Amino acid sequence: MVVNPPGNQTPAAAPDVAQAPNEDMKLYIYPRKGQTEKQQADDRYQCHRWAVGQTGYDPTAAGTKPVQKRSDYQRAMSACLDARGYTAR
Repeated sequence: MVVNPPGNQTPAAAPDVAQAPNEDMKLYIYPRKGQTEKQQADDRYQCHRWAVGQTGYDPTAAGTKPVQKRSDYQRAMSACLDARGYTAR
């Protein structure tokens, strides 16, 4: 299902997650505070690094990807982005 993002802003797919082979790993990020493209990229990277540190799971690394670890990573990434003023879906 495709919906328009809030505030007429185009969603930025987190490259760290969107490149994962599983469709369920896509994470769409909507800036709530008018963040620039550069700020969005910086925030996505910093939140990715933080989520990897919190969960021990890196979706960009090769190897097996347990479902629970993916889920933990996605929750951590979403929490970090929410704290920085984004809506993540």
